[in-house]
Amino acid sequence: MVFAAATSAVAADARGPTRESGSPARRPKNQDSMTKMPKEECEDLMNALLPMVKKLLSEHGEFCTVGGTMQTDGSIAFVSTYDGDEHPPSQKVIDSLMEVFRAGAKQKKYKATALIYDIRTIPPEATEKTDAVAVRLDHVTGYSVVVAFPYQFSTTHEVVFAHPFVTKAGADIFGKP
Repeated sequence: MVFAAATSAVAADARGPTRESGSPARRPKNQDSMTKMPKEECEDLMNALLPMVKKLLSEHGEFCTVGGTMQTDGSIAFVSTYDGDEHPPSQKVIDSLMEVFRAGAKQKKYKATALIYDIRTIPPEATEKTDAVAVRLDHVTGYSVVVAFPYQFSTTHEVVFAHPFVTKAGADIFGKP
């Protein structure tokens, strides 16, 4: 089973132990006439992936770590990895996706990457830990942040995101600009 296979949006190919989906999730409209800033491109990538995560959280109360990439042509693809373990530890999945991102960045395949995982954190101006969806965004220009979306479940078990907050990340996918 592919980690993110809980949705039909992820397709695995058969090129070995680390797999990347080849199907685009979304392509920007009129991309030739657009000039976007790195932050905007990362937000586009994040916004393409978050609905799936929100759906999984609402339906199952949890989600598996998921990744996505923005290709150099602006298309967006979901990414997953598989090593034969049906229930790997989250950190193993995170490390595996980071390796895929670094390899693709080295080959100049990606403009941006996103890694989405579940965390417990203390939001600004709070004193207690809460559940949050963390979105690690990296861009070829060196822009690198983690956006955290604290969340709770409504009485109908729908996910309700609180105001997100951002922290700087390590810029270690594409290397230092």
